[in-house]
Amino acid sequence: GLTFAIAAADVGDSAQVPAILLAWQQLTLANMKAAKADSTQTLKLAGAPSAPAVWVKAKGQRVDGSPVVGHAAYFAQGTTVFQAVIYGAEVKPDVAETYFSGMKFE
Repeated sequence: GLTFAIAAADVGDSAQVPAILLAWQQLTLANMKAAKADSTQTLKLAGAPSAPAVWVKAKGQRVDGSPVVGHAAYFAQGTTVFQAVIYGAEVKPDVAETYFSGMKFE
C-alpha cells in the first residue's frame, strides 16, 4: 500500500541547486495539501552528496480527499537534484529508515 519513487533532474547551474531543492519541497507539500511539514531533519547519505540531504515528513490529502502521509528526501550531487519519496496511508518509521538509509552515491 506504499508508493516509492525517485526523481532526478540536472539543473545545469550549481548556484540554483539550493533554491530548486527548497521549491521542490514546497511544491510537494502543496500537491499533497499539507499546510506545513510535520518535521524536517538532516539525512546522512553514503557517498557525501554535494548539498546536505533533507528529510521532510508531512500529512496531507490525496486527490480523492483521502489522507496521505509523505516522507521525502531532497538532495543534490553536483548540478543534479534528487527527490526520493514514500507515500501511503501510514509510513512505518523502520520502512522509511531502510529506504532512505539504503541510498548512496558511488
